[in-house]
Amino acid sequence: MMMSRLRLLSLLLWSVLTATAQSDFRTPWISCSSLDAGQHAWFRETVVLDEQPAQALLQVTTGGYVQVYVNERNVSTAVRLPYRLDATDDAPMAVVEDITRFLGAGRNVIAIHYAPLSLLASQRHQVAASLWGCYRNGSPFSLSTDDDWLCRPATSRLNNRGDETIDGRQQGPKWCGSDLDVACWLPVESHPEAFGEDDYEEPEDCSPADHMALIVKPAHVIPTHDGLSCVFNQGFEGWIRITLRKAKAGERIRIDDTEYICSGQFDEQACPRFVIRPHRIVHISGDSRFLPSQVANIEGIAVSPRWNAGF
Repeated sequence: MMMSRLRLLSLLLWSVLTATAQSDFRTPWISCSSLDAGQHAWFRETVVLDEQPAQALLQVTTGGYVQVYVNERNVSTAVRLPYRLDATDDAPMAVVEDITRFLGAGRNVIAIHYAPLSLLASQRHQVAASLWGCYRNGSPFSLSTDDDWLCRPATSRLNNRGDETIDGRQQGPKWCGSDLDVACWLPVESHPEAFGEDDYEEPEDCSPADHMALIVKPAHVIPTHDGLSCVFNQGFEGWIRITLRKAKAGERIRIDDTEYICSGQFDEQACPRFVIRPHRIVHISGDSRFLPSQVANIEGIAVSPRWNAGF
């Protein structure tokens, strides 16, 4: 029964994409032109709907990784999208999410956190998105990425060690929320080459995605001359998340190749968002202000592919 419903949704999406493609509909790529090499970007658009939709599907295409939010809620249980067998292959890939339950009558914010795969990633193939839906009376609505979208550099970036640098000092109001002053946001740059008819493939009933599988604690935490060495009983692929207490604003913490710049809040957490690495023995260190006693908690977050049932 579940698979029948998913197949129906898949065919519904495919028929809509085919119909719009025959009408010469193509989705423009958009990018944030003010990015430095490796910089992550935030994109957002406000969509006004007449009423709660009966059905709404969002397709996002990217040459990197994304996290997608609607009205501040992550639309997927996956930790990053899309799933890539080769994390160095930046070929554009599309994901489709059923976002019906996240939308409401009136203003709705669609927001995308984009991360490149490398420091040399294309500045053009960042994001292309299409929303299609219908109201209860059957009347359709749709939109795609265009010049109305806004963007700005995110507070994280890919560093030259192939991991992430996160600046906690810039973590302000929720960038994906509706109550946000966008005066400092920039218009996106749209590109003439678009993602459209020739780029679509019929959606599969199932697709893999990276999900959080397990949270583990280190078996041993050993003081070293410059920090802490954390030993886990078993190796895993994923992230290290640490909770810091009473760190100074601007203080730099290193978790292997991940770098976190502290906000100075009483408690704060440091954890990558997109780069997944193998871990067994992890070294935590910092600048001259770092004290091992500032590390209040250490967790290993194991991430593994899991097959999703369609939408």
